[in-house]
Amino acid sequence: MNRTVRMTENGLVRARPDPAGAPVGLALRGDVLPAAGAPAPGGWVPVLYRGRRGWVAKRLVHEE
Repeated sequence: MNRTVRMTENGLVRARPDPAGAPVGLALRGDVLPAAGAPAPGGWVPVLYRGRRGWVAKRLVHEE
């Protein structure tokens, strides 16, 4: 089964699991994104966003 996450609020998708990581896009509240692996230390979840791997802060998502 493929895991997904639902954005619970708007948030930046970043190129690396770090608040200083370059933004690759903006995911909006309610967007459902495919999870792309195991969460990283520090509270980051890997996702696929427009065909690219990115990272969102775990506090912004609900795993489905």
